[in-house]
Amino acid sequence: MKSTLIILLTLILLNCSAKKEDLDIIHLPLKEVNGFGSFKKSFSVLPWNSSEKAAQETKGIPKDWQEFYVNQIWLDAFQTVYPEFVKQGFSESKFNKRYATWTKNPHQRKLSKKPINSYVNLVFRENNEGIIEYILDTNNNKDFSDEEIRTPLKVDDHFNYSLPVKKAPFVAYELNTNNKVLNKKVKVLILVNSKNNLAYSFPQVFETSFLDKKIQVSHGFANVTFDEKSSLIIDDKKEEIGLYELIKIDSTIYKNLGINIKNNTLILQRLPKNKELFSTSVGYKAIPFKIKKLNAIDSISLLDYSGKFLYIDFWGTWCAPCLTEIPTICDAYEKTSRKDIEFLGIAVHDTKEKLESSIQDFSIKYPQALESDSKNLKKKYNIISFPTTFLIDRKGKIVAKNLKGEKLLDSLNYYIKNYED
Repeated sequence: MKSTLIILLTLILLNCSAKKEDLDIIHLPLKEVNGFGSFKKSFSVLPWNSSEKAAQETKGIPKDWQEFYVNQIWLDAFQTVYPEFVKQGFSESKFNKRYATWTKNPHQRKLSKKPINSYVNLVFRENNEGIIEYILDTNNNKDFSDEEIRTPLKVDDHFNYSLPVKKAPFVAYELNTNNKVLNKKVKVLILVNSKNNLAYSFPQVFETSFLDKKIQVSHGFANVTFDEKSSLIIDDKKEEIGLYELIKIDSTIYKNLGINIKNNTLILQRLPKNKELFSTSVGYKAIPFKIKKLNAIDSISLLDYSGKFLYIDFWGTWCAPCLTEIPTICDAYEKTSRKDIEFLGIAVHDTKEKLESSIQDFSIKYPQALESDSKNLKKKYNIISFPTTFLIDRKGKIVAKNLKGEKLLDSLNYYIKNYED
């Protein structure tokens, strides 16, 4: 009898705990809106070459187009490459390892082993008058003959995106979620950038509301599936809240758990009050870490930098934008005092040999470490693009993210002189 009572009490406590946890998870239905919303506009560049697959599977290119390129725009990158991997006999684990640099949506979805319309083909050229023209396979039937020839606008410093977004064509595609293929449509905006290259974007945001706050959600405009990005903006503010980052609504802190594309909802987690919180969000204490410094036996931790500012650069020797930033960071390191600020480079998806070679090539003097010498630091800090930088204050709180470029030194000096802990 006593043992039965204990079991019943245990079950009741577990049930109450489960209900409490369920109450802390909020699912918010999303409404699709065309445009970039309050987010920073982002475009991907199309190379001036042809995709062999796109060239083989399409027809209907105008006969008077003598020189042209046929290429693909990936709407769902994971799905586009997955069938080929399966065809080659690779397992799902090897697939995930192969594309470890891509961040996968935490809300798992099934990928189709058979190819589906997860991409769209287009053909483009520069005509005899030097004007770029393109044809987009909007109905995704692999035939350009039933499509119109379009002339993309060229972007300048005063470019107004609202009308081009409104006129941008919808493209049909297929999205596989939990073995169910959905027929979807999304606008594809194609423009010409300052370097005379075609650049494309998916001008699509999602909106919801919570506690009288308007919430906008973005997939980053480069992939429609939220595999790479799930960012929030509250009430048209400029600050973006990334995946797993924290946001304060009224007097309560919530964590962004991302988008479940199977039921089209944003998931927030209500966090307990009066608990010390660590996050990658500006205004919160940085997540503690311990990592072995390159060519050293001992490890360094975030606590080692107490009393100073710390500039962390997550980068890679394989990343061209990262390498572009290195001289600027080296200059800032030379022109600041170690009494005020320390620098730490963390190379991701790299090897010791490649990192040592870059250190020598760029004469890097500030400490470096390999992310592989930590316990999933990339995942803890939710690094989804490179380079990603953090500026942490004297008490371990993040005060700025992604400070870089020619104004880096000025920005660091501003925080060192003016920031009050």
